[in-house]
Amino acid sequence: MKRAFYEWGAITTSALALFCFGYWVVLLYAPRASVEVFLPLGHWKSTQVVASSGTITINNRYGSIEDIEEVLKYANVNPPLTSKTRWAAPGFLYQSIDWGGQLTWSLQFSLLIPAVLMALAAAFFIHGYLRVRREAIRLLISKSRPKGQTAAAAGF
Repeated sequence: MKRAFYEWGAITTSALALFCFGYWVVLLYAPRASVEVFLPLGHWKSTQVVASSGTITINNRYGSIEDIEEVLKYANVNPPLTSKTRWAAPGFLYQSIDWGGQLTWSLQFSLLIPAVLMALAAAFFIHGYLRVRREAIRLLISKSRPKGQTAAAAGF
């Protein structure tokens, strides 16, 4: 059971890592490969997912990133902002504003982030698979030899 878990984990995460990296390269060099999808999730039942220029952008509704940028340009807005959040790191940006009881958010990240995470997960699964396989081979060899031969092979 362990072997199957590690084996299929390694296969799945390796494939996802290759897909994310490959799609990142394709999005950088082929603008026609851009995708825009609406998912029936969230308050508005129209979560927008856009893949372009090597990044994935997820908005809670259509045009929310433009709304956030427009509202943050001004010091005074009506109704007033109750909260604004911005988290940024290389290849990652999360922005949200809450104004008038309405939360608007946008998440943007590079496809290299999930590619690297999947590659790390694949390394974990491959290491686990090799360890379980090594133990199984060692157990098989020790069961296949009679006890006298095992001691003689060990040099006793």
